[in-house]
Amino acid sequence: MTSRQDLPKEQERRPGILRLLVILVCVAAGAAAGLFGSGAVLDHLAPEKADARGSGGPVGRTTLVATTRPGSSVVRETAEAVGTVEGVQAVEIVPMAAGRVVEIAFRAGQEVEAGELLVQLDDRAQQAQLKEAQATLAEAQQAFERAQALQQGNYAPEARLEEARATMLRAEAAVDRAENEIEDRRVVAPFAGTTGLVEVTTGQRVDTGTTITSLDDLSEVEVTFSVPELFFPRVRRGMPVVVTSRAYGSRSFEGQVSEVDARISPRSRAFRVRATIPNEDGSLRTGMFMSIQLVLEERQAITVPEEAVISEGDSNYVFTVAGNQAEKRRIRTGIWRDGHVEVLEGLQAEASIVTSGMQGLQDGAQIRLKEASDGAGETAARSG
Repeated sequence: MTSRQDLPKEQERRPGILRLLVILVCVAAGAAAGLFGSGAVLDHLAPEKADARGSGGPVGRTTLVATTRPGSSVVRETAEAVGTVEGVQAVEIVPMAAGRVVEIAFRAGQEVEAGELLVQLDDRAQQAQLKEAQATLAEAQQAFERAQALQQGNYAPEARLEEARATMLRAEAAVDRAENEIEDRRVVAPFAGTTGLVEVTTGQRVDTGTTITSLDDLSEVEVTFSVPELFFPRVRRGMPVVVTSRAYGSRSFEGQVSEVDARISPRSRAFRVRATIPNEDGSLRTGMFMSIQLVLEERQAITVPEEAVISEGDSNYVFTVAGNQAEKRRIRTGIWRDGHVEVLEGLQAEASIVTSGMQGLQDGAQIRLKEASDGAGETAARSG
């Protein structure tokens, strides 16, 4: 039987026992957490969830991918620029003499031939001067003929004949001058082309500074643009250019470099280039704003879809198919354009590359190609 004197000792032992029990419980809880948090236990308890983890999980998991073959296409290396269309021949039509407009023989946008009448000025005074000059010339010619006959018969001195000759020559010059005055009042097209707006009206008095219309030869047009000095050693006459205008959407026009400036601007660090573009249908008009691609080089190259390329820092990679595994390959790329990437090194044309399913994919991961029943929406190119 326990005596009252022993009770305090028993009570002193109980706190120590309680502390020991708490420690044991904590150790047991920690062990359980470690056991259930491990991959082995999770895989054992929930294999379905383990199989469903990221498509590029550890080796042993199978990732569904779509593949394709690299393409072979012509790649263009270009310099981009903008410019404005100008006619190869383009002038402002002005009269050679002052006068009153009596006839307008063209309309805006009309195709005219070289020498075709555009505007007639009043030339009645000049016509009268011509008749007077012609009459004077006729008299001078007759006087010269008489003096010539007299001189041949030794009835007149040589000096008289020479005087008659000079008078006749002055009369001929007066006729030529009168004819030119009349011609100057006929405003004609200097070359074949397309007229601009009619800038005068019938009855209007014009002078040599009055613009009658513009005239452009649009069978061929020019575009002048600036190119960075970096490309100066590579640009030469005859190089192809491709130009587009917002007015025609995706339609492009092709031409070639006709002139290269010998100087580089110290302000813009660029030089001017002029290209000539055939324009038989007249689609391109003077003043149009154009986007220009100067083709520096064209080459046959291996290309891959842009979505197949993975960029990591300064490096680019693709996944290729090696049996049933993914192989990560580093590639050196060239031109990126229109959803395709030029591959300069690191990939063979016969390789099969992964185009979808790369999220989390690792080198050496097990893969399976998508079939039509997988809803891939892509054609899988199988590799042996």
